[in-house]
Parts: sequence; C-alpha cells; structure tokens
Amino acid sequence: MSHCTGKWLEWLQSEEKHQPIRTHMKKTILTSFVAFATLAAPISTHAQLVMTIDTTAKTYTLSGSDSGFTDFAGLISWAVVGPVTDVSQTISVNSTGYSLNPGPAVAGSLNFGYDILMVDPGSVTLTFFSSPGAQIFSGLGTPTSYAGASAINQAVLESLIGQTMPLVVGSGFQGVSIVPEPHEYAAMAGLGLLGFAGFRRWRQRA
Repeated sequence: MSHCTGKWLEWLQSEEKHQPIRTHMKKTILTSFVAFATLAAPISTHAQLVMTIDTTAKTYTLSGSDSGFTDFAGLISWAVVGPVTDVSQTISVNSTGYSLNPGPAVAGSLNFGYDILMVDPGSVTLTFFSSPGAQIFSGLGTPTSYAGASAINQAVLESLIGQTMPLVVGSGFQGVSIVPEPHEYAAMAGLGLLGFAGFRRWRQRA
C-alpha cells in the first residue's frame, strides 16, 4: 500500500467517524434558527393583536390593533382551551395597557382554569368588557404582571408562546399572537451563532 493510499484511507475513516457528529450539530443549529424565525414571524407578519410575554419579568404586554364586534353583552374573549391549569385565577389587565374605540373600556382580565362560560376547567382566557357593537381594540404596550398567578399557571401561560389565541366570543377580530419578549429573541439568536462558531472551530481542528 502506498503512502498516499494510506493517507487517503485515514482521511476517509476520519470522515466516516465524524460524519454523524457533524450531521447532528448541523441539525441542532438549523433547528435553533428555524425556531427563532418561527417565533419572530408574528411580530413582522401579523397586523392583529400581539401578546408579548416576558418570562424574566413575569409580565405581558398587548400591542397592535384590530377591529370587530362584541357580543350582545359587550364582551370580547380569546381563549386557548386544553392546558392543564392549576387553581382558577383571574388577573386584571392593566387599564393603561389597552384601549377600545368607541369604548368604553370597562374591564379586562386574564383568566386561568375556566372559560368565560365557566364550563371548561382547562383554559387560558383573555376577556374584555365594553359597550355592544363595533369596536377597535388597540394594545398600548403597558405591561401587566402575571407574577401573582400560581407557578403552574405561570408555566401554562409561558408554554403558549408561539401559539395564537383564537377568538371565542365576539366576531371579526383575529386571534391574538403570543410571542416572547424581543430580548429573548436575541438570546436565541446568540446561542445559535455561538453554536455555529463552535462547529466551525471543531471542524477546522478535525
């Protein structure tokens, strides 16, 4: 066996040995970037209401604007049915965090453990009261704390990031997109870039 042939076989064996690791790293990096892009998309592509959750500060804010109709009693409600919530809890939405036009904005609440009809034990509901008829709902970006919710209910709310909360009472309004705070996007992107840089250094040494 010639020296060149021996070197070629060594290189081939090395490639075969490291290929699964390289493939796994590539998939991990790609998955990180895809997840980041998926979560970031609602901010740039949706004009409807957006709920931004800050898992560090334990707050959420409403932004964007949408129009539709309340029900006959002046109620608008969005809900995700199915999460396993803890005790039933109601957290009032910061009154300076949203507006209704022509209004008035009577009250808003984030409810855990039941829907607005009090019949579904597993749901997260965002509910607002106003006068019956056409309304323009606008999120004003003032945060509301959910730190007073139980640990389980906090985890349930945070698990909804990346989902859309559909309208269940009222008509015409689109679903509310639930996204993470922008600084969490930056953290995800940073981890992806660090992983990519580490992969390049490892590949160069290999």
